[in-house]
Amino acid sequence: MVLAALAALIECVAAARAAGGEPLALALIDLAEAEPLLGHRQAIVRPLLTEAAALLDTGGHPALEGRVLLRLAQVKLSETDLEGTAQLAKRARDRFGDDDRWRVLDCQVLLARTAIRRDDLAGARTMLSALGAEDSDEAETVDARRAVAHLVLGWAELAIEQRDYGEADKRLDVLSAGLEGDDELSEQRFACQQTRAAVALAQGLLERGCHALREIVAIAKRAGSVEDELEMRIALAGTLTERDDLISREEAERHLQITRDSAQEHGLDSLHMAALIGQAGVFAKKGQTHAALDRCIEIASSAVAKQDLPRYGAAVALMSQIYEQKGDLASAYRTFADANARLRETLGDVSKDVIRPHLVAFADRIGREKFQEIAEQVTRAAHAAKDFRRM
Repeated sequence: MVLAALAALIECVAAARAAGGEPLALALIDLAEAEPLLGHRQAIVRPLLTEAAALLDTGGHPALEGRVLLRLAQVKLSETDLEGTAQLAKRARDRFGDDDRWRVLDCQVLLARTAIRRDDLAGARTMLSALGAEDSDEAETVDARRAVAHLVLGWAELAIEQRDYGEADKRLDVLSAGLEGDDELSEQRFACQQTRAAVALAQGLLERGCHALREIVAIAKRAGSVEDELEMRIALAGTLTERDDLISREEAERHLQITRDSAQEHGLDSLHMAALIGQAGVFAKKGQTHAALDRCIEIASSAVAKQDLPRYGAAVALMSQIYEQKGDLASAYRTFADANARLRETLGDVSKDVIRPHLVAFADRIGREKFQEIAEQVTRAAHAAKDFRRM
Protein backbone atom coordinates (compact mmCIF):
# COMPACT_ATOMS: atom_id res chain seq x y z
CA MET A 1 0.00 0.00 0.00
CA VAL A 2 2.81 2.40 0.90
CA LEU A 3 4.75 1.60 -2.26
CA ALA A 4 1.63 1.88 -4.43
CA ALA A 5 0.87 5.35 -3.07
CA LEU A 6 4.46 6.45 -3.63
CA ALA A 7 4.41 5.05 -7.16
CA ALA A 8 1.35 7.18 -7.94
CA LEU A 9 3.08 10.32 -6.64
CA ILE A 10 6.21 9.50 -8.66
CA GLU A 11 4.00 9.31 -11.77
CA CYS A 12 2.55 12.73 -10.88
CA VAL A 13 6.07 14.18 -10.76
CA ALA A 14 6.88 12.65 -14.15
CA ALA A 15 3.69 14.07 -15.63
CA ALA A 16 4.35 17.54 -14.15
CA ARG A 17 7.83 17.80 -15.65
CA ALA A 18 6.40 18.92 -18.95
CA ALA A 19 4.73 21.90 -17.27
CA GLY A 20 7.62 22.72 -14.91
CA GLY A 21 7.36 25.70 -12.55
CA GLU A 22 4.83 25.65 -9.71
CA PRO A 23 2.97 22.47 -10.81
CA LEU A 24 6.25 20.51 -10.76
CA ALA A 25 7.30 22.07 -7.45
CA LEU A 26 3.98 21.06 -5.91
CA ALA A 27 4.30 17.49 -7.17
CA LEU A 28 7.86 17.26 -5.83
CA ILE A 29 6.82 18.57 -2.42
CA ASP A 30 3.89 16.13 -2.21
CA LEU A 31 6.28 13.28 -2.95
CA ALA A 32 8.91 14.53 -0.47
CA GLU A 33 6.30 14.67 2.28
CA ALA A 34 4.98 11.20 1.45
CA GLU A 35 8.39 9.52 1.21
CA PRO A 36 8.99 8.12 4.74
CA LEU A 37 12.32 9.24 6.14
CA LEU A 38 12.61 6.35 8.61
CA GLY A 39 16.29 6.17 9.56
CA HIS A 40 18.18 5.99 6.26
CA ARG A 41 16.16 7.68 3.51
CA GLN A 42 17.41 11.27 3.68
CA ALA A 43 19.19 10.81 0.34
CA ILE A 44 15.81 10.10 -1.28
CA VAL A 45 13.91 13.02 0.25
CA ARG A 46 16.49 15.80 0.13
CA PRO A 47 16.98 15.95 -3.70
CA LEU A 48 13.20 16.32 -4.17
CA LEU A 49 13.19 19.33 -1.86
CA THR A 50 16.30 20.84 -3.46
CA GLU A 51 14.69 20.65 -6.90
CA ALA A 52 11.41 22.10 -5.61
CA ALA A 53 13.23 24.96 -3.88
CA ALA A 54 15.03 25.86 -7.12
CA LEU A 55 11.68 26.07 -8.93
CA LEU A 56 10.32 28.41 -6.24
CA ASP A 57 13.42 30.62 -6.23
CA THR A 58 11.60 33.60 -7.69
CA GLY A 59 9.44 33.97 -4.56
CA GLY A 60 5.72 34.59 -4.42
CA HIS A 61 4.94 31.09 -3.12
CA PRO A 62 5.24 31.42 0.68
CA ALA A 63 3.07 28.40 1.53
CA LEU A 64 5.02 26.09 -0.80
CA GLU A 65 8.32 27.52 0.44
CA GLY A 66 7.14 26.85 3.98
CA ARG A 67 6.41 23.21 3.15
CA VAL A 68 9.91 22.79 1.65
CA LEU A 69 11.54 24.35 4.72
CA LEU A 70 9.43 22.29 7.14
CA ARG A 71 10.29 19.02 5.42
CA LEU A 72 13.97 19.99 5.29
CA ALA A 73 13.80 20.70 9.03
CA GLN A 74 12.44 17.20 9.58
CA VAL A 75 15.32 15.79 7.51
CA LYS A 76 17.77 17.76 9.66
CA LEU A 77 16.19 16.44 12.87
CA SER A 78 16.61 12.87 11.62
CA GLU A 79 20.31 13.67 11.09
CA THR A 80 20.54 15.28 14.59
CA ASP A 81 21.54 18.62 13.04
CA LEU A 82 19.80 20.59 15.79
CA GLU A 83 20.88 24.06 14.73
CA GLY A 84 19.75 23.41 11.15
CA THR A 85 16.43 22.01 12.41
CA ALA A 86 15.70 25.07 14.57
CA GLN A 87 16.59 27.59 11.86
CA LEU A 88 14.54 25.85 9.17
CA ALA A 89 11.54 25.33 11.46
CA LYS A 90 11.46 29.04 12.33
CA ARG A 91 11.77 30.09 8.69
CA ALA A 92 9.00 27.64 7.73
CA ARG A 93 6.70 28.94 10.49
CA ASP A 94 7.15 32.51 9.24
CA ARG A 95 5.88 31.54 5.78
CA PHE A 96 2.65 29.87 6.88
CA GLY A 97 -0.48 31.95 7.32
CA ASP A 98 -2.87 31.80 10.26
CA ASP A 99 -5.14 29.48 8.31
CA ASP A 100 -2.38 26.84 8.07
CA ARG A 101 -2.89 25.78 11.69
CA TRP A 102 -1.50 22.25 11.47
CA ARG A 103 1.74 23.09 9.68
CA VAL A 104 2.39 25.92 12.15
CA LEU A 105 1.84 23.38 14.93
CA ASP A 106 4.30 21.02 13.26
CA CYS A 107 6.93 23.79 13.21
CA GLN A 108 6.38 24.56 16.89
CA VAL A 109 6.63 20.89 17.84
CA LEU A 110 9.90 20.59 15.90
CA LEU A 111 11.35 23.44 17.95
CA ALA A 112 10.26 21.72 21.18
CA ARG A 113 11.74 18.36 20.11
CA THR A 114 14.97 20.16 19.23
CA ALA A 115 15.03 21.66 22.74
CA ILE A 116 14.63 18.15 24.22
CA ARG A 117 17.66 16.94 22.27
CA ARG A 118 19.59 19.97 23.54
CA ASP A 119 18.67 18.93 27.09
CA ASP A 120 16.60 22.08 27.59
CA LEU A 121 13.78 20.10 29.20
CA ALA A 122 12.21 23.06 31.01
CA GLY A 123 12.09 25.05 27.78
CA ALA A 124 10.66 22.09 25.88
CA ARG A 125 7.91 21.60 28.48
CA THR A 126 7.00 25.28 28.26
CA MET A 127 6.82 25.09 24.46
CA LEU A 128 4.73 21.91 24.41
CA SER A 129 2.38 23.20 27.12
CA ALA A 130 1.80 26.38 25.13
CA LEU A 131 0.61 24.28 22.19
CA GLY A 132 -2.19 22.79 24.26
CA ALA A 133 -3.75 19.39 23.66
CA GLU A 134 -4.74 19.33 20.02
CA ASP A 135 -8.00 17.46 19.50
CA SER A 136 -7.18 14.44 17.36
CA ASP A 137 -10.86 14.22 16.33
CA GLU A 138 -10.31 17.42 14.34
CA ALA A 139 -7.21 15.99 12.68
CA GLU A 140 -8.74 14.65 9.49
CA THR A 141 -6.17 15.66 6.86
CA VAL A 142 -2.75 14.05 6.52
CA ASP A 143 -1.08 17.31 7.63
CA ALA A 144 -3.25 17.43 10.73
CA ARG A 145 -2.71 13.80 11.67
CA ARG A 146 1.03 14.20 11.13
CA ALA A 147 1.23 17.28 13.36
CA VAL A 148 -0.77 15.64 16.16
CA ALA A 149 1.42 12.53 15.97
CA HIS A 150 4.54 14.68 16.27
CA LEU A 151 3.04 16.51 19.26
CA VAL A 152 2.42 13.22 21.09
CA LEU A 153 5.93 12.05 20.19
CA GLY A 154 7.31 15.28 21.62
CA TRP A 155 5.56 14.70 24.95
CA ALA A 156 6.76 11.07 25.00
CA GLU A 157 10.36 12.10 24.27
CA LEU A 158 10.22 14.63 27.09
CA ALA A 159 8.91 11.98 29.50
CA ILE A 160 11.73 9.60 28.48
CA GLU A 161 14.40 12.23 29.13
CA GLN A 162 12.84 12.75 32.57
CA ARG A 163 12.87 8.95 33.17
CA ASP A 164 9.08 9.01 33.50
CA TYR A 165 8.60 5.77 31.55
CA GLY A 166 5.03 5.28 32.72
CA GLU A 167 3.98 8.62 31.19
CA ALA A 168 5.92 7.85 28.01
CA ASP A 169 4.26 4.43 27.72
CA LYS A 170 0.80 5.92 28.18
CA ARG A 171 1.26 8.50 25.43
CA LEU A 172 2.92 6.04 23.04
CA ASP A 173 0.17 3.45 23.52
CA VAL A 174 -2.43 6.05 22.53
CA LEU A 175 -0.35 7.16 19.55
CA SER A 176 0.28 3.60 18.38
CA ALA A 177 -3.44 2.82 18.47
CA GLY A 178 -4.24 6.02 16.58
CA LEU A 179 -1.69 5.29 13.85
CA GLU A 180 -2.61 1.64 13.39
CA GLY A 181 -3.23 0.94 9.70
CA ASP A 182 -2.46 4.55 8.66
CA ASP A 183 -0.12 3.92 5.71
CA GLU A 184 0.08 7.64 4.99
CA LEU A 185 1.93 8.10 8.30
CA SER A 186 4.36 5.18 8.12
CA GLU A 187 7.21 7.51 9.09
CA GLN A 188 5.41 8.47 12.31
CA ARG A 189 4.49 4.84 13.02
CA PHE A 190 8.15 3.92 12.62
CA ALA A 191 9.21 6.65 15.08
CA CYS A 192 6.48 5.66 17.53
CA GLN A 193 7.52 2.01 17.59
CA GLN A 194 11.21 2.94 17.84
CA THR A 195 10.42 5.03 20.90
CA ARG A 196 8.27 2.25 22.38
CA ALA A 197 11.14 -0.20 21.92
CA ALA A 198 13.55 2.21 23.63
CA VAL A 199 11.20 2.65 26.60
CA ALA A 200 10.62 -1.10 26.94
CA LEU A 201 14.33 -1.95 26.80
CA ALA A 202 15.19 0.82 29.26
CA GLN A 203 12.85 -0.93 31.71
CA GLY A 204 14.20 -4.40 30.91
CA LEU A 205 10.89 -5.44 29.31
CA LEU A 206 12.38 -7.61 26.58
CA GLU A 207 9.10 -9.07 25.26
CA ARG A 208 7.58 -5.61 24.79
CA GLY A 209 10.80 -4.46 23.16
CA CYS A 210 10.74 -7.41 20.76
CA HIS A 211 7.11 -6.73 19.85
CA ALA A 212 7.89 -3.10 18.99
CA LEU A 213 10.99 -4.07 17.00
CA ARG A 214 9.00 -6.63 14.97
CA GLU A 215 6.55 -3.85 14.11
CA ILE A 216 9.42 -1.63 12.98
CA VAL A 217 10.83 -4.37 10.74
CA ALA A 218 7.39 -4.78 9.13
CA ILE A 219 6.99 -1.02 8.56
CA ALA A 220 10.44 -0.71 6.96
CA LYS A 221 9.78 -3.75 4.78
CA ARG A 222 6.46 -2.34 3.54
CA ALA A 223 8.18 0.95 2.75
CA GLY A 224 10.87 -0.88 0.76
CA SER A 225 13.66 0.54 2.96
CA VAL A 226 16.17 -2.32 2.98
CA GLU A 227 18.78 -0.59 5.17
CA ASP A 228 16.22 0.29 7.86
CA GLU A 229 14.72 -3.19 7.74
CA LEU A 230 18.08 -4.92 8.18
CA GLU A 231 19.26 -2.56 10.91
CA MET A 232 16.09 -3.27 12.88
CA ARG A 233 16.41 -7.02 12.30
CA ILE A 234 19.86 -6.85 13.91
CA ALA A 235 18.47 -4.89 16.88
CA LEU A 236 15.63 -7.42 17.21
CA ALA A 237 18.06 -10.35 17.05
CA GLY A 238 20.16 -8.80 19.82
CA THR A 239 17.12 -8.37 22.05
CA LEU A 240 15.91 -11.91 21.34
CA THR A 241 19.35 -13.29 22.20
CA GLU A 242 19.19 -11.55 25.58
CA ARG A 243 16.02 -13.50 26.39
CA ASP A 244 18.18 -16.64 26.25
CA ASP A 245 15.56 -19.27 25.43
CA LEU A 246 15.54 -21.71 22.52
CA ILE A 247 12.61 -20.18 20.58
CA SER A 248 14.07 -16.66 20.87
CA ARG A 249 17.52 -17.83 19.75
CA GLU A 250 16.02 -19.57 16.72
CA GLU A 251 14.13 -16.40 15.76
CA ALA A 252 17.32 -14.37 16.27
CA GLU A 253 19.22 -16.75 13.96
CA ARG A 254 16.54 -16.36 11.30
CA HIS A 255 16.68 -12.55 11.38
CA LEU A 256 20.47 -12.53 11.28
CA GLN A 257 20.61 -14.93 8.33
CA ILE A 258 18.07 -12.82 6.41
CA THR A 259 20.17 -9.74 7.20
CA ARG A 260 23.40 -11.43 6.15
CA ASP A 261 21.99 -12.60 2.80
CA SER A 262 20.17 -9.36 1.99
CA ALA A 263 23.12 -7.16 3.02
CA GLN A 264 25.39 -9.12 0.68
CA GLU A 265 22.83 -8.84 -2.13
CA HIS A 266 22.54 -5.06 -1.74
CA GLY A 267 26.21 -4.37 -1.03
CA LEU A 268 25.60 -3.12 2.53
CA ASP A 269 28.98 -4.03 3.96
CA SER A 270 28.59 -2.65 7.50
CA LEU A 271 25.26 -4.44 7.98
CA HIS A 272 26.76 -7.65 6.58
CA MET A 273 29.54 -7.45 9.18
CA ALA A 274 27.05 -6.63 11.95
CA ALA A 275 25.02 -9.71 11.00
CA LEU A 276 28.15 -11.88 11.17
CA ILE A 277 28.98 -10.50 14.62
CA GLY A 278 25.42 -11.22 15.73
CA GLN A 279 25.61 -14.76 14.39
CA ALA A 280 28.90 -15.36 16.20
CA GLY A 281 27.26 -14.24 19.45
CA VAL A 282 24.23 -16.49 19.00
CA PHE A 283 26.33 -19.52 18.07
CA ALA A 284 28.60 -18.94 21.06
CA LYS A 285 25.58 -18.84 23.39
CA LYS A 286 24.36 -22.12 21.91
CA GLY A 287 27.75 -23.72 22.50
CA GLN A 288 28.47 -23.97 18.77
CA THR A 289 32.00 -22.69 19.14
CA HIS A 290 33.30 -23.74 15.73
CA ALA A 291 30.41 -22.01 13.94
CA ALA A 292 31.00 -18.87 16.02
CA LEU A 293 34.71 -18.88 15.23
CA ASP A 294 33.95 -19.38 11.52
CA ARG A 295 32.03 -16.11 11.56
CA CYS A 296 34.98 -14.37 13.24
CA ILE A 297 37.31 -15.72 10.57
CA GLU A 298 34.94 -14.46 7.86
CA ILE A 299 35.01 -10.97 9.42
CA ALA A 300 38.81 -11.08 9.70
CA SER A 301 39.15 -12.21 6.08
CA SER A 302 36.95 -9.33 4.95
CA ALA A 303 39.12 -6.95 6.98
CA VAL A 304 42.28 -8.28 5.35
CA ALA A 305 40.75 -7.95 1.87
CA LYS A 306 39.73 -4.35 2.57
CA GLN A 307 42.90 -3.57 4.56
CA ASP A 308 40.63 -2.48 7.42
CA LEU A 309 42.78 -2.71 10.57
CA PRO A 310 40.11 -1.69 13.11
CA ARG A 311 37.77 -4.35 11.72
CA TYR A 312 40.55 -6.93 11.92
CA GLY A 313 41.22 -6.00 15.53
CA ALA A 314 37.52 -6.27 16.35
CA ALA A 315 37.33 -9.73 14.73
CA VAL A 316 40.30 -10.93 16.78
CA ALA A 317 38.75 -9.50 19.96
CA LEU A 318 35.45 -11.24 19.22
CA MET A 319 37.22 -14.56 18.66
CA SER A 320 39.08 -14.12 21.95
CA GLN A 321 35.84 -13.33 23.79
CA ILE A 322 34.28 -16.57 22.51
CA TYR A 323 37.15 -18.53 24.06
CA GLU A 324 36.89 -16.40 27.21
CA GLN A 325 33.17 -17.18 27.59
CA LYS A 326 34.04 -20.88 27.44
CA GLY A 327 36.58 -20.38 30.22
CA ASP A 328 39.50 -21.15 27.90
CA LEU A 329 41.63 -18.15 28.89
CA ALA A 330 44.80 -19.60 27.39
CA SER A 331 43.21 -19.75 23.91
CA ALA A 332 41.75 -16.28 24.43
CA TYR A 333 45.23 -14.89 25.13
CA ARG A 334 46.83 -16.97 22.35
CA THR A 335 44.34 -15.49 19.85
CA PHE A 336 45.69 -12.00 20.57
CA ALA A 337 49.31 -13.15 20.61
CA ASP A 338 49.06 -14.96 17.27
CA ALA A 339 47.22 -12.08 15.60
CA ASN A 340 49.77 -9.59 16.91
CA ALA A 341 52.64 -11.73 15.62
CA ARG A 342 51.09 -12.01 12.16
CA LEU A 343 50.46 -8.28 11.97
CA ARG A 344 53.95 -7.46 13.21
CA GLU A 345 55.47 -9.47 10.36
CA THR A 346 53.74 -7.28 7.78
CA LEU A 347 53.19 -3.94 9.57
CA GLY A 348 55.92 -3.73 12.18
CA ASP A 349 55.20 -1.81 15.39
CA VAL A 350 51.90 -0.47 14.00
CA SER A 351 50.38 -3.83 14.98
CA LYS A 352 50.49 -2.77 18.64
CA ASP A 353 47.91 -0.04 18.01
CA VAL A 354 45.52 -2.61 16.49
CA ILE A 355 45.70 -5.37 19.09
CA ARG A 356 46.90 -3.69 22.28
CA PRO A 357 43.61 -1.90 23.26
CA HIS A 358 41.70 -5.19 23.04
CA LEU A 359 44.43 -7.01 24.96
CA VAL A 360 44.36 -4.39 27.74
CA ALA A 361 40.57 -4.74 27.98
CA PHE A 362 40.98 -8.52 28.27
CA ALA A 363 43.54 -8.08 31.07
CA ASP A 364 41.20 -5.70 32.91
CA ARG A 365 38.33 -8.20 32.71
CA ILE A 366 40.23 -11.20 34.07
CA GLY A 367 42.56 -9.29 36.44
CA ARG A 368 46.20 -8.37 35.96
CA GLU A 369 47.59 -11.22 38.05
CA LYS A 370 45.57 -13.83 36.19
CA PHE A 371 46.55 -12.23 32.89
CA GLN A 372 50.25 -12.40 33.76
CA GLU A 373 49.89 -16.05 34.77
CA ILE A 374 48.13 -16.96 31.50
CA ALA A 375 50.71 -15.04 29.43
CA GLU A 376 53.57 -16.92 31.08
CA GLN A 377 51.84 -20.28 30.58
CA VAL A 378 51.23 -19.61 26.89
CA THR A 379 54.81 -18.40 26.40
CA ARG A 380 56.24 -21.50 28.11
CA ALA A 381 54.02 -23.74 25.98
CA ALA A 382 55.15 -21.95 22.81
CA HIS A 383 58.82 -22.38 23.73
CA ALA A 384 58.25 -26.07 24.52
CA ALA A 385 56.55 -26.56 21.14
CA LYS A 386 59.48 -24.93 19.36
CA ASP A 387 61.98 -27.09 21.23
CA PHE A 388 59.99 -30.20 20.36
CA ARG A 389 59.94 -29.29 16.65
CA ARG A 390 63.67 -28.64 16.76
CA MET A 391 64.30 -32.08 18.26
